[in-house]
Amino acid sequence: MAKQCDDFEYIGKTLSSLGYVCVDFESKSEIPLSLSREINKGETNTYRKVANHYGVKYTDVLPLSFNIVKNPYDGNSQSEMIISEDDIREVTRWLTSSALPQWLTVTTKNNSVRYKGLFTDITTFVVGCDVLGLEILFTCDSPYAYTGDIITSKDVAGYDTLTIENNSDELEDYVYPTISIDSVVTGSVFIHNLTDSMEFESGTLSNEENSYLTSLTNKVTEYAKMHGYEVEFRESNTNIVPIINNTCLQFDYIDKFGTVTQCVAYFDDKYNYSIFSGGFMYMNVLSNNPIIINCEKYQIYDYIQREILLSDIGLEDVGEMYWMRYLSGENNIRVFANNATITFRHKEERKIGAI
Repeated sequence: MAKQCDDFEYIGKTLSSLGYVCVDFESKSEIPLSLSREINKGETNTYRKVANHYGVKYTDVLPLSFNIVKNPYDGNSQSEMIISEDDIREVTRWLTSSALPQWLTVTTKNNSVRYKGLFTDITTFVVGCDVLGLEILFTCDSPYAYTGDIITSKDVAGYDTLTIENNSDELEDYVYPTISIDSVVTGSVFIHNLTDSMEFESGTLSNEENSYLTSLTNKVTEYAKMHGYEVEFRESNTNIVPIINNTCLQFDYIDKFGTVTQCVAYFDDKYNYSIFSGGFMYMNVLSNNPIIINCEKYQIYDYIQREILLSDIGLEDVGEMYWMRYLSGENNIRVFANNATITFRHKEERKIGAI
């Protein structure tokens, strides 16, 4: 069955701009979904009755077929509906020049979804020796479609919170966003995904020795003693090194078996503190020098695509960097910046096949 749509866009050009519309030459009823999966499992023997399972994989990617003709509502006469050699050349140079997968945005009356892949075949539909239509095949690089960019932006001056929904059809997979940070002033920024974080303890600090940082350090140490951990703070010349305007500590909890858990503790402007592991990213940013963090590809770059190293944003160890990821459902996120706009962009999988 050919996919029906109002229009599609590919490499900056739309089908309608060339004067074509989608039809269905064959009117078949089946709709390809390409959601057939194969179980990856090990061998069985006398001592292993049930095979080890290693997940699943989709057996094929999604093929999309489009049947196109010249738009009869443009006032074309019957002879003008014929697709000439020059017309075929115009279509094929547009659809078949790219050698790398590109985004195809398909629009219908009710929806707009994106597929990524390549046009892999074009054939003619001939009536009485005249070409009246083209059958074009688009082969995706995945078995599903995607939404457009879902954008959440926040102007942050101090501590703030936001919620981002991940409604991807892959319920057990993460979605990795791209984050842009445009700061008005030079300073520290942190983003804490509370949903992807394990909290050990929280509460409100007292002003011990005229220092809330000292109070936070004591809370971290007391928790370690109560639960049989050793604690190792990030230190320089035997001095504990705080971050985020002296409100945050990075450290390791080490249990009796030698297992190391990287942890963070910080307090906010109301002196509420939290001790936790995971879900926390921070960096030092420059004024009016936006950075972009591609969490899926582990890349950081500036607004003109120059690479930024972790050391350029104040991180000394790759272990200090958390690459933001969304769990399925609501993700509650806490942010801090002195004066910055933080923008999150992500796309979601849609298992709709060729519908």
